[in-house]
Amino acid sequence: MSELIEGWAVVRTVDYEHQADMICDQLAAAGIESTVLSQKDHMNVVWVGDLSAVKVLVPSEHLNAALEIVKDIELPEMALDEDMDVGEGEDETSDEDKDENDES
Repeated sequence: MSELIEGWAVVRTVDYEHQADMICDQLAAAGIESTVLSQKDHMNVVWVGDLSAVKVLVPSEHLNAALEIVKDIELPEMALDEDMDVGEGEDETSDEDKDENDES
């Protein structure tokens, strides 16, 4: 594992910040300090390559213990099935909402 910040080591690299947060929660539960280094560009939404990496770092002296904890963590996938319809759906406005809007 590489050291990006002196005294800190990368314990895992993930695709999304919420995945890194889940790992940090598990490390905190084990008493290991951690931090997230996100290289995502939120303005330009770069989702691939080195500019999309989200790294979880721990103090170097806790790297081995942290590796043991994170090795079995299963993270949810964010990918959609190719045939999944995400664009069309029914209007989700309830009848109550429609009635309230009519009264205005």
